[in-house]
Amino acid sequence: MVLMVCQLYWISYILFTFDLILGIVVILKLSKDYQEQKKRSRTGVILNTVFYELFICILYFVCWCDFWIINLIPIFSIALFIIGIIVLLIGVIPFVISLKEFKSFKRAVGLDANELITTGIYSRSRNPQIVSWGIAQFGFAIMGHSVFAFIMCIFWIIINHPYLLMEEKHLKNVFGEKYREYCKNTPRYFRIKKK
Repeated sequence: MVLMVCQLYWISYILFTFDLILGIVVILKLSKDYQEQKKRSRTGVILNTVFYELFICILYFVCWCDFWIINLIPIFSIALFIIGIIVLLIGVIPFVISLKEFKSFKRAVGLDANELITTGIYSRSRNPQIVSWGIAQFGFAIMGHSVFAFIMCIFWIIINHPYLLMEEKHLKNVFGEKYREYCKNTPRYFRIKKK
C-alpha cells in the first residue's frame, strides 16, 4: 500500500510541475488578453480555472497521502487536524463572502468587469479571493501534516503575486483614477481593521 501511494506521490510531483508551467502560461495568456482585448477571453478563464482546480486536486491528494503515511503521535495528529480545519474555515468563509460580492459568475471570473467593487470584504483587501483561498490551502496542508503541501502553497503564493500585479495594471487601465484611489485606501493583501 505504501509503495503504491509513494508511486502516486511521484505522479503528483510531475503534475505539480506541469501546473506551475500552466500557471505561467495563464499569466502570459491573460496579459495578452488584457493588451489586445482589454478584458479576459473565455480561453484565459478556462486556463485559469484549470490551473487552480488542478492545483487544488494535487494539494488534496498530497495531504491525503501524507496524512496516512506519516505516523505521528495520535494526539499530535488530531491537534494538527483540528488546527487545519480552523485555518481552512478562516480561509473558506471570506472566500465565499468575496464571491457573493460579485453577484454573478461572469463577474467573479472576470468576463464582465464593468464595475469596480470596493465595498464589503473588498474594502479590506483588493484580492480577498486569492488571500482567503491561500489561507484555506494552508489549512489543508496543516490537516494533512504535509511538508510538500506547504511547499506547494508557497509556490502558489509566488506564482500568484505576478498574476495580481498584472490584474492591478489592467484594472488601472480600465478604471483609472477610481482604481488608483482604491489602491491608496485598500491593501493588496489584507487589513483586519478599517482605518
